[in-house]
Amino acid sequence: MFKRWAYLTLIFILSPPFLVSLGAAQPPSTGIDPEIQAKADSGLAQAQYLVGLEYFNGDRVARDFSQAAAWFRKAADQGLAQAQYQLGILYMKGLGVDQDSAQADAWFDRAATRGLAEAQYQLGMSYVRGTGVPKNYSRAASLLEGAATLKNRDGLYNLGLLYAEGTGVSKDRKRAFDLFSEAAELGNIEAQLRVAQDYAEGQSVKKDEKLADDWFRKAAEHGSIDAEYELAQRAGQDHAEAYFWSSLAYQNLDGEKQVKATALHDSSYKKLKGPEREEVDARLVQWREAHPEQQ
Repeated sequence: MFKRWAYLTLIFILSPPFLVSLGAAQPPSTGIDPEIQAKADSGLAQAQYLVGLEYFNGDRVARDFSQAAAWFRKAADQGLAQAQYQLGILYMKGLGVDQDSAQADAWFDRAATRGLAEAQYQLGMSYVRGTGVPKNYSRAASLLEGAATLKNRDGLYNLGLLYAEGTGVSKDRKRAFDLFSEAAELGNIEAQLRVAQDYAEGQSVKKDEKLADDWFRKAAEHGSIDAEYELAQRAGQDHAEAYFWSSLAYQNLDGEKQVKATALHDSSYKKLKGPEREEVDARLVQWREAHPEQQ
C-alpha cells in the first residue's frame, strides 16, 4: 500500500513554466540580451523578471542567485506574479537569500492572490506542513482547490489526498479518485500510482486489472521504482515480465521490498531458458537507453 500521507513530504516545484531545473550551470555564452537589459534597467517588470531568470539559469551569464533574487524582487515589487513566486522559491530554498519560510510564504501569498496556480499550490502545501504559516488544512484545501481548478497537477494530487483522508474537507473517495485521475493524466507520478492501486484493489472504482497494469506502466515510464516493483509482483507466471521489471527495480529498493524483488529476480531468471533471457536482456538494454535519467 502506498503512503497516504505523502503530501506531508516537502515537495519543491523548481521547474514550472517560469523556472528551469537546478542542474549544473552551463558555461555562460552570449550574455543577457542588451534590449532586455535596457528595458529591465528602465523599470519594466517583465524584463526584470527575465534578467532574474538569466542569472538563475546561468546559460548566458554566470549563475548568480543573489543577482537573480535582486532582479526578481524588482519585478515582484511591481506586482508581477511570476517574479513573486520565484522569489518565494528562493526564500524557500535559501538561494541567494537567507532561507526563510515565512518570507517564502508571504511571496507565495501575493502570487496566489493574483491567481498563479504554482503559488497557490506551494502556499497550500505550507498550510499542510505548517512551515512559515500555522497548519490549517481548511485553508490548504481552499488553496489547492484553486491550483487544481487551474489544472496544476500537483495541486490536483494533493487535494485528492485531502479528500481521501477527509482532512480539511469531508472525506470523499470518489472525489479523491477523480482528482488523482486528472493529476495522473497530466503526468503526476504519485497520482498514477494511486490510480493504479485503486484499480488493482477496487477502491473508489470498479476493480480493473488491465487498467491497473496500464497505469503502473505509465508510472514506470516516468521513473517510478514502486511501479516497477508492483509490475514485477503482478507478473504471476509470466517469468519474462517478472524478470524484466524486477531487474529494473530491485537494486533501487530497500527493506522488505528489496528482499522480495531480489528473490523474484533470481527465481524468475532461473525459470527462463537461454534465448528467453537474452530476449529480456535485450529489452532491458533498450529500456535503459530510452530512459537514461532513470539510471
